[in-house]
Amino acid sequence: KGAVYVVDAVNDRLLQFDSRGTFVAEIRQSGGETLSRPLSARADAAGRLWVADTGHARVLVRSTDGGLERVLEPWREAGMAAQSRGHATLPDITDVLPVSDGRRAWVVDNDHHRLALMDLEKGAPSVVGAEGEALGQFQHPFKLALGKGGDLLVVDVINARVQVLTAEGRPAGSIGGYGAELGQLYRPTALATDREGNVWIADAVLGVIQVF
Repeated sequence: KGAVYVVDAVNDRLLQFDSRGTFVAEIRQSGGETLSRPLSARADAAGRLWVADTGHARVLVRSTDGGLERVLEPWREAGMAAQSRGHATLPDITDVLPVSDGRRAWVVDNDHHRLALMDLEKGAPSVVGAEGEALGQFQHPFKLALGKGGDLLVVDVINARVQVLTAEGRPAGSIGGYGAELGQLYRPTALATDREGNVWIADAVLGVIQVF
């Protein structure tokens, strides 16, 4: 219906506006589960809101009536502890992206250089990626978008590129590369795609948005 949701991580909340920019509501919890440092909110085709509840290392799925439909903890459900420098740490969930089929969702673990593909019907997720510079590896993946044809686009921040994966998570290519010239990226932080298949990439350090 044209609603706009803004993640306000420092204040542990979402702000909702209507299509004209009029403030509608402040969202700090769903079904009794409070938000902590949310970094992403996505609406799916059914009107549900998927929130990367980053401070709690989980994803909340909010129903259209504002109730809590589901709590997802991908790496716990996969039986995989998050390891950093030999110590178990919580996943750093910076984005969630429901797939258009309504049965799957991608989740980013920024600190541990990996993604999870959640199958909402089968349960245990598939884990994709590891730390590194090769295609299919990441250094602090941050945000996601769906490309034309169902490909997954991943902002790979320290590798200064956007990686392209197939719908199943196999590496298919990359956009950009380290540098400060046109067509290069320095610290990509966010991206979006449009109906024509163009990819819009925001570079936080260079202060530009490039369109590929």
